[in-house]
Amino acid sequence: MRGEYKVPGGKLVAVEIETQGGGTGDRITEAFVSGDFFLEPDEALEDINGALLGLGVDSSVDDIATAIRQRLSDDVSLIGFSPEAVGIAVRRALGKASSWEDHHFDLIGPVSMDPRMHVALDEVLARKVARGEAGQGRRGRAEPEPTAERPAPRPAAGRSAALREGAGPGRGAWTGRGAWRCRCSRRERRTGGPRDAPGTAGVHELRRGLQRLLPLPHCG
Repeated sequence: MRGEYKVPGGKLVAVEIETQGGGTGDRITEAFVSGDFFLEPDEALEDINGALLGLGVDSSVDDIATAIRQRLSDDVSLIGFSPEAVGIAVRRALGKASSWEDHHFDLIGPVSMDPRMHVALDEVLARKVARGEAGQGRRGRAEPEPTAERPAPRPAAGRSAALREGAGPGRGAWTGRGAWRCRCSRRERRTGGPRDAPGTAGVHELRRGLQRLLPLPHCG
């Protein structure tokens, strides 16, 4: 059985295993870890393989990672992967990677803030997830319902959309409940949108500030 896991911003980890036993009492009897990661010293790979032997097929990612850490000495360097990455690959090889225990969810509640802050925060969080510095999550947005006294807020344009060109009068139409539907030309759809306008400078400044001031926990 074979399982693979690509570390976000890191390397590929592959595990080939064989099991023996009966039912839930199955144990890993053969294991071989490979990939394009770096490991110093090279001999530590045998220790990682040995740490997997005897583990139950129902072992969690944390159980597998703990067994590997206990087997490795302090002078071993794992570059581009981690014991948790090996654990995920093992679980995938066993066909158990879809268990809820293998997933970690972060929910950021809806907060009402300036649209420019929403746009900047979306990009900063997405980049941190891509680099493996933060776990996947879902962020809600709290926007007030439009009323006669308080109209719906203007649409927020992203990095590749100009506020003046992409969401100006005549380029889109209001829909129900204050939503905005923007119309783009064929050239803009083909090239990814209109060029940035001076109105997006505030978004870029907020994004740079958030990258410096928004520490997020590492997700292993």
